[in-house]
Amino acid sequence: MVKNSVISVIFQEEKRGS
Repeated sequence: MVKNSVISVIFQEEKRGS
């Protein structure tokens, strides 16, 4: 699913910003 890619990017960005 393409949405999975978007969620993966957002999840990684949130972990980096934390």
